[in-house]
Amino acid sequence: MDALEHLEAEKMGAVDTKKVDDLRRRQDHQNFLLKLLTDKNSFLRRRIINQTIPFLNGRLNHYTRTLGLPHVVKFDADMSCTVAEFGRELDFGNLSAGEKKRVNTSMALAFRVVLHHLHAKTNLLLIDELDGALDQNGIDSIVRVLKEKSRDEDMSVFVISHHPSIAGRLDRDLKIIKEQGFSRIEQS
Repeated sequence: MDALEHLEAEKMGAVDTKKVDDLRRRQDHQNFLLKLLTDKNSFLRRRIINQTIPFLNGRLNHYTRTLGLPHVVKFDADMSCTVAEFGRELDFGNLSAGEKKRVNTSMALAFRVVLHHLHAKTNLLLIDELDGALDQNGIDSIVRVLKEKSRDEDMSVFVISHHPSIAGRLDRDLKIIKEQGFSRIEQS
């Protein structure tokens, strides 16, 4: 029997139109909700953002100060971001690589706090290459913040790094060694 004969011989069950209609209504409703939350002109989106922005900006600037930056970083209601130093607005592209890294780290930590404030907390934080473009003071300040978060929030923090100054600064070191296409783990 060829494929066409097989398909013609197969019987189709009755279609439950009520179930199809219910699924279509649910999909329409979910699309409506998605539009309410993502359309930049949505009253609901604006209300949620306006309620959350002051808290986000407060946490963001707490982290920029903690990481040793003199910058004031602020999100506006349209989620655009401004960076200022001593009252003068700066273009993000004009920051040094280390300043950008610390601003980005501050943003990531601030958004994490906001999400924890709005939803259930997680006790895990993964950071890849935290040391890229940072001087020793920048690395020291970020490691200090991560250790405080780990202790104060009972959180496991995993840092992936190639920088030798990170080794031995956290509770435990795992070294991953790749040889001839295979990786192995050494625990210090």
